[in-house]
Amino acid sequence: MITILRNNSIFFISALLSILAGLILLLLLEKGELVLILDGMHSPGLNTFFMVTTLLGEYVGVILVLVFLFFTGKHFIPVYLIALLITFLVSQGLKLFVFEHENRPSYTYEQLEKIEGLEHHKHHSFPSGHTSTAFAIFTILAIAYPKKGVPFLGAMLAVLVGISRMYLGQHYLSDVVTGAIIGLFTSVWVVYFYALYGQNKNG
Repeated sequence: MITILRNNSIFFISALLSILAGLILLLLLEKGELVLILDGMHSPGLNTFFMVTTLLGEYVGVILVLVFLFFTGKHFIPVYLIALLITFLVSQGLKLFVFEHENRPSYTYEQLEKIEGLEHHKHHSFPSGHTSTAFAIFTILAIAYPKKGVPFLGAMLAVLVGISRMYLGQHYLSDVVTGAIIGLFTSVWVVYFYALYGQNKNG
């Protein structure tokens, strides 16, 4: 585990600092306050940017990284798919069965700006599935390809997906921070146990 963290220190420091910043903001801001702040920053350019960015937390991001791994590290594909599956099950399980009554910002704040092509979901807010997926995707990518700025870029893209979910009025900060923690730590443990299993099998 220590080796995984040490070899990918840029990614993990960036991701953990981002999560820490989110936790601090949770203490300083009222629920929904950051969503309203970001909603007040809407512009056509930012709308387009975050509509595209948020796709990295769903099938677009999953496929892009899968293709990248196919050409740069095929042996990471199984662990990538396992990490995504477990992250999906955890986040959706919490969303649908544990916190099923958590409503989204668009349910509470009718004044949120409407963006063309965006469907504002109303329910099943906690946690953010897009954010958990994004952090899972880019954690595995950083571990698989820890060079040429990929780890730092991956961390920033994962954070931007989280911000996009609040900017688009789909999630609260608490949803995003929890999603980030789920995606990051699930992926790290999957990589660790997968590597441990491989060592035991070869040993």
